[in-house]
Amino acid sequence: MYRLIQGLVARNADVNHERLPLLINEAIQLVIIKGMQEYYGRTNIVFTGSTSLRFGHKMQRFIEDNTLKFKLKEGIEQDFDADMKCLCERLQKALEIDVELSVIREDKKRRLDNGFFVSFRKAHFLINGESFTVCLYHQRLGETISASPYDANKMGKYEQDFLFEDMDSTFAFVMMEAIGDERFSAYLIHDMTWCINNGSRVDPEYLEDLINDEHLSMLEIRFDNLALTLRSNSTLKEFEKIQGSIIEGCSSKPTLALQIKDCTSKIMVDASGISKLFDSTFESKREAKLGFVETKGLDQEVDGKNVIGFGKKALSELLNPSPINES
Repeated sequence: MYRLIQGLVARNADVNHERLPLLINEAIQLVIIKGMQEYYGRTNIVFTGSTSLRFGHKMQRFIEDNTLKFKLKEGIEQDFDADMKCLCERLQKALEIDVELSVIREDKKRRLDNGFFVSFRKAHFLINGESFTVCLYHQRLGETISASPYDANKMGKYEQDFLFEDMDSTFAFVMMEAIGDERFSAYLIHDMTWCINNGSRVDPEYLEDLINDEHLSMLEIRFDNLALTLRSNSTLKEFEKIQGSIIEGCSSKPTLALQIKDCTSKIMVDASGISKLFDSTFESKREAKLGFVETKGLDQEVDGKNVIGFGKKALSELLNPSPINES
């Protein structure tokens, strides 16, 4: 099938030669998406982020880094390592080519309540020298839509609809990525602007849910950093480099410099309004809402966990110790 895809793209794609690798990669992305949907079940898996924007909402840019993002419905049992091994075997059969798999060790981060969490899991599939990444996010779902995956070059036939997060929910997810802990990508400039141009608006309540799931703190600083990042020379240079994967621009301005300025201005208008909801009082309100009580200075362990910081369960144990069994 891999050779068939190469041949179909070469014969049918009405584009310049430089975009042929992007078209081939997108056809492989569709095969992976279809394999994931079949493996997890049509109603259990939901695609998010740039994957949702491209294949669910027909965003006009290629996913050049070949990263496919998804979530699973709550309650779906999964063993990521085992799942990815099965998916790798399916891909090898479907593509009729060797596929190498490497699963990235989970990255644990500290939570507000002194526990740890894993924000996402990643697996890399090496196909004919090209790396494709599948990324599972452990965050609550937004609203969803059901759609046949966008197939711009009619490379395959998809009879079943897949689930994608709707555009407002996806926009909130992308905004969370932009202020999150990962390195800022210039693709986010395009994706956020594209959402705005298509009438999407971030749902503040859902964005707050994502922020809490990701355990992000210092929100005021994060939004300030976003503004600085959007204006930095290094970001603008990176945005200039990715133009080859953008099929349809997000601005009608005559020069790239003016287009970038137009895009970043639109993002900042939206982000500025949202950032006011996450001012200096947000942290304390969130801690109170979630039931965290400040217990700094208590150099003690409860159930083997240090209780310095915010420890609701630990503090409860301290205030209500288990009765001593006198015998």
